[in-house]
Amino acid sequence: MKSILDYLCLRDVGVLELVFALTPMLSGFGLGGLPLSLLMWGVLLFIVALQGRLNRAKVFKPLLYFVLYWFIHTVVIMVVDDVNFNGIIAQIIYFMSVFVLYPNLDIQKMRGSFNWVAIIAIVGLLYQWADLVRGGYVHPLSIPGLTMSEGRLLSESIRPSSFFMEPAAYVEFMILPLFWSLLDKKRIWTFLIILSIFLTTSTTGILLSFIMLGMSMFGQRAKIQSIFVVLLIGVTAFYSLTHFSAFSAGIEKIQNTDTETNVRLTQGIKVVRTMDSADFLFGVLYDNAFNYCKSRQVSDIEYYGKNVFMPTFWEVILLYGFVGLILYLRIYVKIFKMNKELFPFLICVFATWFSGGYGIQNSFAFSTIFLLVTAEMFKKENKL
Repeated sequence: MKSILDYLCLRDVGVLELVFALTPMLSGFGLGGLPLSLLMWGVLLFIVALQGRLNRAKVFKPLLYFVLYWFIHTVVIMVVDDVNFNGIIAQIIYFMSVFVLYPNLDIQKMRGSFNWVAIIAIVGLLYQWADLVRGGYVHPLSIPGLTMSEGRLLSESIRPSSFFMEPAAYVEFMILPLFWSLLDKKRIWTFLIILSIFLTTSTTGILLSFIMLGMSMFGQRAKIQSIFVVLLIGVTAFYSLTHFSAFSAGIEKIQNTDTETNVRLTQGIKVVRTMDSADFLFGVLYDNAFNYCKSRQVSDIEYYGKNVFMPTFWEVILLYGFVGLILYLRIYVKIFKMNKELFPFLICVFATWFSGGYGIQNSFAFSTIFLLVTAEMFKKENKL
């Protein structure tokens, strides 16, 4: 037991780091009428203030430039379109959280905290799989004292996601401890994380796992023996994926994915194609994709209540134009320049831009903080 605690850094946990690691898992829940997707960031800022560390906040210039552009763009939109003022306040909190949190998070305590949450998530996933094996159906696991949307609570599925609202959200979190496990050469933990991702049957998760494995073999720290072990993990994972019935749904899902009709892959470009040429520079004069599609009567679009799902890449072009896209990309280019060890993870982020709604909100803030904390760690190591 002691060796496991040390192997996964489970002794190294801080309050701020643990709450931060729990944020993606809890974001789908609510406390009374308050969504935790926003409340958690308020809690994190409160903890920093309580610890008297607000003065450590740092300005990450590429993000600051994007924030200034977003602010000016939002002021203009407020004049010509109906805006969600609660959404604007939430966005300010997300941006502010990046500047405040990343200088205050300890990388070693983050490792332990992320691994604790990953263990909880995997246990929840296995619990759901036990139900599926018995012929039942599953929905996201509930947490006592927290509320879940009725749609999530009543919907039944054969795709487990543990305490996360959907398999994609589970994968989005687990990719982070997976990156660190590869970096720290913790091969058994790497293999267990990948197998858990496969159990969700998430197409994106399966592809990102192999991308992460493949890219890690060519990192700056890669050695012959490390490349061999990673390759062995990849081959074993692929064999498991193709020969065990537990993972058959994931393979079938990949084989049956019609890229011409899949909403996640094609809806964004459908909407962008309807833009006027003049809008490509600074974006359309609408607060969101839903307002734009309804006003312009864009056809052949699937609506989700008052939302239109669009992958991040296309949403940024639609709402902020190529100027906004360039400023958005500069954030990741600068992080890459801070240390090229982050390349495997950045490739995964780039891949999700075309299939997931990463946007500039909750997930964006979380992943950006993770990247900046990790990049700062590399910078300190290189100075030693």
